[in-house]
Amino acid sequence: MVRAAHPTEEVAERFGKVAQTREKKMETIVLNVRGMSCGGCVSSIMNVLQAIDGVDGVDVSLERGQVTVRYDAGQVGVAAFKDAIEDAGYDVAG
Repeated sequence: MVRAAHPTEEVAERFGKVAQTREKKMETIVLNVRGMSCGGCVSSIMNVLQAIDGVDGVDVSLERGQVTVRYDAGQVGVAAFKDAIEDAGYDVAG
C-alpha cells in the first residue's frame, strides 16, 4: 500500500471522499422591530435569533427598535430571522 502524503488525504482515500471546505459569506442586516418594551423583550429576541444555525452575532437596541444580525448568507437567510422574531410575538417592519 502506498501511503498518502498527508493524513487527511489518507482518510479521504480510505473513505473515497475528498474533504471540501466552504467559505463563509458573512453579511449583516438591520431589522426594524415593533413591540419591544423591556429588557425581557431584548433577551427573547436575542435568544430566538442566536438559536438559528448560521447566526454569528445579534445586537438588539430597545431604544431604536432595531435588531442587527450578522450571519452566514450561505447557510441562512433573512426570512428565517423575520419568522423567528414574529413567532416570538413581535412585528418586523418592512
